[in-house]
Parts: sequence; C-alpha cells; structure tokens
Amino acid sequence: MFLARLGSLNALVQTRPQRFWSRWLGADLPSADTLGRVATQVEVAGLRELQGQVYARLKRGKALPPPAHSLIAAVLDGHESQASFRRHCAGCLTRTIHTTAGEHTQYYHRHVSLQLVGADWTLLLDAEPQRRGEDEVAAALRLAQRVLTTYPRAFDLVLADGL
Repeated sequence: MFLARLGSLNALVQTRPQRFWSRWLGADLPSADTLGRVATQVEVAGLRELQGQVYARLKRGKALPPPAHSLIAAVLDGHESQASFRRHCAGCLTRTIHTTAGEHTQYYHRHVSLQLVGADWTLLLDAEPQRRGEDEVAAALRLAQRVLTTYPRAFDLVLADGL
C-alpha cells in the first residue's frame, strides 16, 4: 500500500473504473480479497529491491532535489496499519480491550517506516514490522541498520519520534 500511496486495498479497488488499470494490466483490477491473498505470497525482498530501483531512477534523474538548506531528512515513524476483533494471522500483535460488555482481544499490525523528505516531496524507502514482545524502537533500530547499509548516502539527517 505504500507503493500505491493508498490507505487500504479497498481504497485501491475503488480506483477500478480508471482506464489506467486496463491499459497497464491488460485486464480489470482484481478484488480486494484477491489482492490481499496475492500480497501474502509476495517476497518482501522483491518489494525492497523494487523500491531501491525506484529510488535509483529518481536520484539519477535528479527528481529528488534537496531543500534550500541542502539536507535531505530520513524520517522514522511507527504506524498501526489495521486492527480487528475477528480476523487475525500468525504475525498479529494482540491487546485486550476492556468494554462494558467485557474483555475482547484485538488483533493488529504495527510497523516502522522510513521516508526521505525533501522540500516538496517524500519517498518511502523501507518499512519494518513490529514483532510480538518488542516496542517500536526495536523495529526502528532494525530498519535503520538495514537502510543505512542499503542506502549509505541517501540522506543527511535522521528524525525519529520514538527514539
């Protein structure tokens, strides 16, 4: 969803009437359920490689200009992407919600993302899921280590709200 810059698969499916999809795919855009099933089978390394290629092309084409102070910032921030009382997977985090009707287990996913931020543009470089039993900082440190290795000179300043 980061690559599509939309909040959900349902939001993506709402763009089905646009001609772009039939021209680009040669067929109709699949349903949100089908997209979700396919997404669970995608290798994360392939997505990271794709995003690296996008970054390299934009950088090579001078499409990522620095702001007036010439510093490109990398912003680390944690996000909760979805929550449900019914649907869950093996990677879900859990929390107990106390209501007047009793206690309910809520399943959710959190991740930390790292975006480059310029004068009037942003570009997602990578994201790291928060695992069970760890906080946002642990996921952010894993992400920062990977990104600094993959993109050693992509940015000049790192901003992180959880750190």
